[in-house]
Amino acid sequence: MKTVVPYGLLTLLLLTLPGWADSEEVRTFTVVTPTVRLEKIVPARTFVGDEFPVEIHVKGLVDAADVVIQDVLPEGTSYLRSEPVGSLEGTSLNWTIRSITAGEKQVIRFVLRAERGGILSACTPMTASRHCCAVTTVGRAQLVVHVTAPESVPLNGHGLFEIEVQNRGTVTAKGVLLTNPIPLRFEHASGFNSLDFQLGDISPGDSRAVPVMLRGVARGEGCDVAIATARNAKIAEGRACTRIIEGILKLSKVGPRSQRLGKHASYAIQVTNTGDFTLTDVTIADLVGEGVTVVQAKKATTSDGFAVWTIPTLKTGETRAFELIATSAETTGLIENAVSATCTEQINATTSAPTVWQGYPGLLFEVVDTNDPVLIGDKTEYRIRVTNQGTADGRNLRVVAEFPAAISPVEASGDAVGDIQGRRVEFPAIDTLEPKRYLEFVVKAVAVDSGEVRARFTLISDVLENPVIEEEATRIY
Repeated sequence: MKTVVPYGLLTLLLLTLPGWADSEEVRTFTVVTPTVRLEKIVPARTFVGDEFPVEIHVKGLVDAADVVIQDVLPEGTSYLRSEPVGSLEGTSLNWTIRSITAGEKQVIRFVLRAERGGILSACTPMTASRHCCAVTTVGRAQLVVHVTAPESVPLNGHGLFEIEVQNRGTVTAKGVLLTNPIPLRFEHASGFNSLDFQLGDISPGDSRAVPVMLRGVARGEGCDVAIATARNAKIAEGRACTRIIEGILKLSKVGPRSQRLGKHASYAIQVTNTGDFTLTDVTIADLVGEGVTVVQAKKATTSDGFAVWTIPTLKTGETRAFELIATSAETTGLIENAVSATCTEQINATTSAPTVWQGYPGLLFEVVDTNDPVLIGDKTEYRIRVTNQGTADGRNLRVVAEFPAAISPVEASGDAVGDIQGRRVEFPAIDTLEPKRYLEFVVKAVAVDSGEVRARFTLISDVLENPVIEEEATRIY
């Protein structure tokens, strides 16, 4: 007996549902004819992009031949494969069972893919007036990623980024993975370049929040990008940017490289905020150095060699200038005139303008003969003293003595041994004569002829513009 199950009425209804949850449940729809019993089994729910199976169970109620099964594919689906292979004509998928005995059961399986959301109604005609319909609900998981960044992050400081993954779809997002590459100018305590967070399944309307603490390591803008994926949802991405800011104080001080004792030295001080934010309670402290005193520092508080200025606020790009006048009465040498800047935000800067304080050399040149008058053939001594009465070192000192023919030098000693060349005596150079110190030399000479003679003594030094000349008269009988 030949049984034909012809194409009949197809009911296709697409509705928008407010939301549903995934389930592994299936739905079974049954229709019975005098010849065969047909059961159609479909999943209760699926999601967009998913491949889902459909089974048609055909059971013979009597011996029959040439049983034709027709299944009309619902809108919003696409046909992938079937077993046994059916013939697809338009939207109608057809199989022919050549023979089936009473009680025999045969199974037809085919796979469809859901292309859009809603309710899919697919009908499998049994007779001209009677058919079997199956309903499958198709849902969508939709991920949304929000990243919240701090307004700013201080250089070498930490900033908290809040990442939230939401499921705005109508089915559960399966196996959600959040990936967070470490953004430029930041680093994570783990040392990794990227962080992965397994968030599991996220139901419709639910969300997962992940805090990420990052350290800013370079000045400038840094953007955090977070990427969420799931087995049944499209990739979602969120992004938020912040700035890594740095506080910088630029401090400069200019003054004389050298100055004489007792004179005034003027120093120009400048402080500039070259950073990214306003600094508060900026304090400029100038330490003029040991032995140096502050003569004048307008609008500053001064005490014990200090001058201190206070600036309530110093905006980005703003510069403030100050002048300090100092002097040294007695202390000579290199004095490190240092200045420092600090503020509430713990930004610091230091610099200096060293000055060499120079004294005044004052060389006293004295010559005295110890035996005057003297007889021919007797000796006399010429005592020479060079005293530094000033406040600076005497440099490269040389003493030269020249005698007339009536008296002849025979010995030259003292703080250095002199070189006698005829009637000329020259003592070697002395490199340094410190303040309040003196040098002594002695020249012994023999009288060889009578008369009043004058010996000439010359002091030469780098600190003297001209040589100092002294003459000492001696009477010979």
